[in-house]
Formats: sequence, structure tokens, C-alpha cells
Amino acid sequence: MFPNLPLPSYWKRDAAQTKMSKFYVDIIKKRRAGNSDHEQDMIAALMEQKYRNGRPLSDKEIAHIMIAVLMAGQHTSSATGSWTLLHIAANPDISDALYREQVEHFTGFDGKLRPLTYEELRNLPLLDSVIRETLRMHPPIHSVVRYVRDDVIVPATLSSPSEDGVYVVPRGNYVLASPVISQTDPTIWKNADTWDPYRWNDTNGVAARAFKMYTDENGEKIDYGFGAVSKGTESPYQPFGAGKHRCIGEHFAYLQLGVLISTIVRAMELRIERVPEHNYHTMTVMPKTPRLISYRRRTAN
Repeated sequence: MFPNLPLPSYWKRDAAQTKMSKFYVDIIKKRRAGNSDHEQDMIAALMEQKYRNGRPLSDKEIAHIMIAVLMAGQHTSSATGSWTLLHIAANPDISDALYREQVEHFTGFDGKLRPLTYEELRNLPLLDSVIRETLRMHPPIHSVVRYVRDDVIVPATLSSPSEDGVYVVPRGNYVLASPVISQTDPTIWKNADTWDPYRWNDTNGVAARAFKMYTDENGEKIDYGFGAVSKGTESPYQPFGAGKHRCIGEHFAYLQLGVLISTIVRAMELRIERVPEHNYHTMTVMPKTPRLISYRRRTAN
């Protein structure tokens, strides 16, 4: 709330930020100065980006974006992974079904599970549904703040109607939106507060339709160099945000979570009595209290 107070912890924060910024700036300067080949990574993609007026991003701006991505991709992924494992531990039937899915797709000629592959990991329906359902109930970021540049007319069906039947958000204000509200709205989702991965199996159900809207193949796309994603602004399911600020790490997050969950489910059986409550007082939504998970190593067949 008061980022410029002369506190020792803030001095350490500023020193760390300066050191990290210099680390990235040095990489960028080295690439600009030389003609050596380098990976087509995120730094390379940002170095090619320009603002609407044609101005390229400065080295400092690129460095700060990289710091933001580095930090944003740690707590959010660890939180989502934790929530997923907690739900799996609290639902033994899902845990067993996930393991059977691994056995079905990855058992080799010797009877042992083969290493995961990117192509096969994308074709595990239950694993995919488990991740989607966890993101529905536990979106990592509980609040999104936006500045209103122009008057926004909100249909009366979505808010308290004014005298003329609409609600207007005047320009110059700030709007705070929470993905978890629409993702657990009981008027939209059946048994909204119940973690049910199988809801995503119904191709005509709310979950499938919401996901289709979120990943609309025919809608407007955004591509930062790591795969185009739909803006998804009309969907009630927005775990990675929507519009031009939609998370650029969405594809990587699914891959990371898929590998994490698959690896643990292959090796262990998890058990816990109940999933803890949310702690909404932190930037990333974490369990309110620490929980101990009982586990048993799976025996090789």
C-alpha cells in the first residue's frame, strides 16, 4: 500500500529488482550488439514488438516485463498445482481414474509407464478436465483492476438497472472484476461449489460451452509469439483473464500442470479428509491453513 516507505524490507526489494533488471538488460544489449544466433525465446519476441505508434520497447521495459512474467509464473502455478493435488487427495475415485488414464496411454511393451510426451499429454481428457475444474474454482488471481477510458454500458440483465434500463460505468473510474464470481455463479453452473471434473465431459453442458467461448477458434486472437489465444471476453470462464491482457503463459501453465500432476499421480496415492478453505487476503489465492497430505508410493505392477 505504501511502496516507498523507508523500510529495510523495501530496500532489499529495490536492490533485488535492480539486480534482476540489470541481468536482463545485459542479455538484451549483448544480443543487440552481436550477430550470433540465439533462441527464439520470450526476450527475442519482445525485442521485436512495437507500440501502436511504432516505437519499439526499450531494453528497460523488456527487462521489467521479464521480471513480471518470472514472478507471475511462480506463485500462480504453485497455487494451482497445490489446489489440484488437494482435490485429487480428497477424491480417491478421481485419483484412481487419473492413474488408470496414465496406464492406458503410457504403458510400454515391458509393462512399465513410458516417459510423458508433449503430444500425448494433450490427449488426456480426464487430466485436462481436472485442471480446468481446479482453475474454475480456484483462479490464481482473484481480482482484476481496469481503468475505464470510455463510458461502458452494462446490460441491465447483468447489474442493477437504472431508470433507462442500463447501468453505465463512467469513464475515469476503476473497475475491479473477479473471475471467481462468474466461475462459481450458481445461476450459471450446476453445483457451482462442488469440484466435479466430469462436468467438462458434457459437450452440450455449460462448462463445455463456456470453454468453447473462451477458446473461440473463430474469434479475435492475440499472439505474443507463443501461440495465439482467443480474447474470450464473453465467457463466464476466464481463469487466465481476457482481452488483450490475457495471460501470455496460458499454454505453458497447462503443460506445466499436466506434467506435475501426471508425475505425482504415477508415483503416489494421495489422501486427505477435506480441502481447506480459501485465503483471499493474499495476492494469489492459497489455502487458508496448511494441510498435511497422506501419501503411499504406488507399487510397480
